[in-house]
Amino acid sequence: MYRFILLALFPLWVACSKPEPPPQVSSLRQSVEVNDHPRLWLTLNDHPRLWLTQADVPRLRSWATSKNPMWRDAIAPLAERAKRAMDDGTVPGADGGGTSWEEYPTEMYASFFAFLSLVHPDEAARADYARRARELLMHVMNLVAAGGSGPFRNSIFSTNDRSRYYGEAFPLTVDWIYPHLSSSDKATIHAVFSGWVDDNLNGGTTTSDHPEPVGMTNNEQLVADPIITRWSANNYYLAHMRNLGLMGLSMDPADDPDGKLKQGFESAVGAFLYVNDHFRRTDGRGGLSPEGPYYAPESVSYLAQWLFALHTSGRDDIAKYGRHAAIATQPYWTDILLAWSHLYPPVPRVREAWEGPVWEAAWSCDGSREYIPDPIAIFGPLGIYFARTGNTVPLELTRWIQENFPWGGPEKLTERASQGDPISASMLYFMLFEPGYEKPSDPRPRLFPRTYLAEGIGHLFSRTGWDDQSSFLRFICGWLSVDHQHGDGNHFGLWRKGEWLTKDRTGYGEENPHSGYHNTLAIKNEEGDNSEAWSRSNAQAGSQWPLIPAGDGKLLRHSSGKTLLYALGDSTALYNSTLLSMSDVVHASRSLVWIKPDHVVLYDRAESKTEGRFKRFWMQLPSNAVVQGKSIGATTLGGQELFVTTVLPEDATLEVASSGGNPAPNVLMTHRLKVETPSPRLRERFLHVVQGGDSGATRDAPTLIRSTSTPAYVGVVVAKTAVLFPAEFPTATGNDVVEYTVPADVTRQVVSGLEPGGGYTVTVESGQVSVQKGGAVRADEAGVVIFPPDEPEPGPGTDGGIWLNDGGAPSWPDGGSSPGANDGGVSSGAVDKLVGGCQLGGAGEGLSLLFLLLGVGFVARFFVRGALRRL
Repeated sequence: MYRFILLALFPLWVACSKPEPPPQVSSLRQSVEVNDHPRLWLTLNDHPRLWLTQADVPRLRSWATSKNPMWRDAIAPLAERAKRAMDDGTVPGADGGGTSWEEYPTEMYASFFAFLSLVHPDEAARADYARRARELLMHVMNLVAAGGSGPFRNSIFSTNDRSRYYGEAFPLTVDWIYPHLSSSDKATIHAVFSGWVDDNLNGGTTTSDHPEPVGMTNNEQLVADPIITRWSANNYYLAHMRNLGLMGLSMDPADDPDGKLKQGFESAVGAFLYVNDHFRRTDGRGGLSPEGPYYAPESVSYLAQWLFALHTSGRDDIAKYGRHAAIATQPYWTDILLAWSHLYPPVPRVREAWEGPVWEAAWSCDGSREYIPDPIAIFGPLGIYFARTGNTVPLELTRWIQENFPWGGPEKLTERASQGDPISASMLYFMLFEPGYEKPSDPRPRLFPRTYLAEGIGHLFSRTGWDDQSSFLRFICGWLSVDHQHGDGNHFGLWRKGEWLTKDRTGYGEENPHSGYHNTLAIKNEEGDNSEAWSRSNAQAGSQWPLIPAGDGKLLRHSSGKTLLYALGDSTALYNSTLLSMSDVVHASRSLVWIKPDHVVLYDRAESKTEGRFKRFWMQLPSNAVVQGKSIGATTLGGQELFVTTVLPEDATLEVASSGGNPAPNVLMTHRLKVETPSPRLRERFLHVVQGGDSGATRDAPTLIRSTSTPAYVGVVVAKTAVLFPAEFPTATGNDVVEYTVPADVTRQVVSGLEPGGGYTVTVESGQVSVQKGGAVRADEAGVVIFPPDEPEPGPGTDGGIWLNDGGAPSWPDGGSSPGANDGGVSSGAVDKLVGGCQLGGAGEGLSLLFLLLGVGFVARFFVRGALRRL
């Protein structure tokens, strides 16, 4: 009988012991995109459920003690200031009820008091805070419900800037003090929220800031247009999504008699989030925001806050709502930790004593400062999620990022938390940093590779290390389709020993997006249909076209080793605009080789249809510079040297001038270099060498080399390295033969534009070099042959961290409901929880254990019976 039981259980054990394969993108999408998919609604009536639950409350109350510096030095003083502001009538009296920033936004104070009504250790204080929260909440609700004109009643109140800055505060307050609200209160709140739901479903604050058609959910029609899909990364779109979802989750079904809040919730998940999830798996993959680091702490935070609320409310169930409803199934949340860490140079710099160390980020897009705003609104929800799900490695990294990257660093952690602007940031700080947590050391060297590509938007980062003596290069060539982007296709920046030697000229305004304020080319196009001042200015500058280019920039190839990095970008389509009838630019591309740590070789190709249209090389400088022949030298604030040498065109003229535009305060790049020919040609080639050095360093004079074979190659020798580029844009198969001559002291040679992975024969004899197709020498994945070969780039430390699995997406080493890991976007540790797999864990683990025990029993019985027979 025993063996029959085992035989019967064996197939079930096999099925449940093997992890169910993660759902593929297409199959999972089909399962949630059927239009008649049953609409699901909330079944829980317990509060709180947004960002924290009733189960979290005792733990958070235990943190509210004088022994916890986050409570003692941040939350408690902020609470006293908030109470005084309400008691003296400043709140809500000083709130004008406008649609943008307010110094004393009523809803922000209401949410803080609601939070304190849950976590304060004193029962009487909790009751008082609940009273305060209700009073402020209903002050606004009653005014809005009364209708007419006046404070809080502007038609764009719920969709404009104020709704981005503080829009989460209304539903958080409702959820957190729900038992303190009367039936009449709830009816009023429902009426107000219902109107705001309609506003957000049909918002028109900026381009495509809501999915269309309105009401459609989980349907591929919503992502049919890739340009519209890209707008789902916009800050207004994401704020509308968050606010719709939080309003829908804040009230119980019984208090939503007409289902209006249910409709908002369904759209927030099945339309807004559905579209954005598709974006983050396609044109937005890689963990960065296309709006740049100035807006990312806001725009990405709205997404993180909404997903975190789905988790705490139990709605991150992909079996019900689709894979887009869960943090665990989206690789973006792994990527953001890599990408965010790569945005920063190796170390910060102290500019003003009062603010402490500041990390001057690798910038892109609009910005009114040189450093990234505090990202607690992103990493607070993420870190708390990682803590709740037991993911220690990403939690450690999240805390390290949040301690170190914002202004002031670790020394000003509680000072930042006490700022209260907005107060939601202070609450997130409190929930992220529990008392006595172990401060991690810098995790970047042991977790991250030194080179990283945010593939979706074409941003490449590479560094020689993570300390203050390292060098760091950033290269960009991607698409320009949403607000706040700049004409920066093929831009690069170089950081060395604690300072930026060159980067973009950070700023905000109509001129700053011009390509001329970045390290790239300007190419004059036809005038086109430029009826607006900004477009006329852009056209006259020969800039690429943010928002309305004819197509995308593309980072086509890149490879990196210990001492060299190569990248190839095609920015042709960015200079033309179908909308403005401008199509004169035939070609624009850049090949870049970074000879680590100090030399960058740039080869630019530019072609037009029409004679007489300028082609200009622009580069931003940290100081004024004197032109000496075909070279300039500039000096950083710290005394480092920057040299730029023009090798081609041979008849080029160089000019250095003060930069204009609308730069950020204390902008690092104060001047810019312009290189062009006296008479513009149809076809132009620029070849430059950029060099960094310590104070007193001298320029390395590059030597021009040209191939003797055809098609033509051109390049330079610098730092005893020969670097060759195809004169024309490289083809997919590369050239059959490259032949050239180099000086005798050359020790290394780099030939680009070959067939990726192709085999070649390399011969070097008395300075004569031949690279011929067919042979044992392999070009790398970017079509580059290096001889002698470069060493592999040093990888992360060996003590754990992020690695790439077979699916090509980063994974976490400690299991659990970790961010995405495979082609289907579902981590192996989350499959059994989220899609019903029988992976070891849950029922599968129990059956496996049962089978093991039965098996042991069967073997033991066999041996016992044998022994008895022998006796």
